[in-house]
Amino acid sequence: TSQFEKGVYFVRLVNGTSTVTKKLVVN
Repeated sequence: TSQFEKGVYFVRLVNGTSTVTKKLVVN
C-alpha cells in the first residue's frame, strides 16, 4: 500500500506542484 501511495504522490507531483500544495492545504 505504501508503494501505491508513493506512486500516486509521484504522479501528482509530475502533474503539477500546485495540485500537491492544494491537497496538502486541504488536508
